[in-house]
Amino acid sequence: MLESRDTEDVIEWLKEYQNIKVVVRDGSIGYRAAIAAAHPQAMQINDRFHLVKNLVKAITKSLQRTISGRIKSIPTDLTVCLYALVIQFRLNLL
Repeated sequence: MLESRDTEDVIEWLKEYQNIKVVVRDGSIGYRAAIAAAHPQAMQINDRFHLVKNLVKAITKSLQRTISGRIKSIPTDLTVCLYALVIQFRLNLL
């Protein structure tokens, strides 16, 4: 595990691993830039937690657009269920 999130430190660390083809990372812009600098051909993929979080956000926005004329916000129960899924993924329960 790296002790720094500094882009230059991450670049130097990544350069120690020459065969990197795929990197799973969080949404950090610094990590994205470091990976692109150290391994421009590597495929970057969001981690599972952020994929689910972004999915919940997209579903929520879609539902708000679809039903905005009928209700003003997404029902709390649905939001709670969606975020429960995010937590379960985070804890590797799913």
